[in-house]
Amino acid sequence: METVTGHTDAALPAIELICCVVCRVPVVLLADRTGVQCPRCHRVYPIEDGIPQMLLEKARQPSESSLEGS
Repeated sequence: METVTGHTDAALPAIELICCVVCRVPVVLLADRTGVQCPRCHRVYPIEDGIPQMLLEKARQPSESSLEGS
């Protein structure tokens, strides 16, 4: 089965080997498969061409306002 990005699900188990570059904890795949997220700091690293971009410069963090509204 192909994902949204056009890659097969066979590569997805490798996600379990990837850790957040800040927290050093394993990341989880987003439901829409557009990125991986750190469960500790909540940074989201995008997936481009089927490859997680584990660079701090490419990561997005939830906005301060969304955290305060919780």
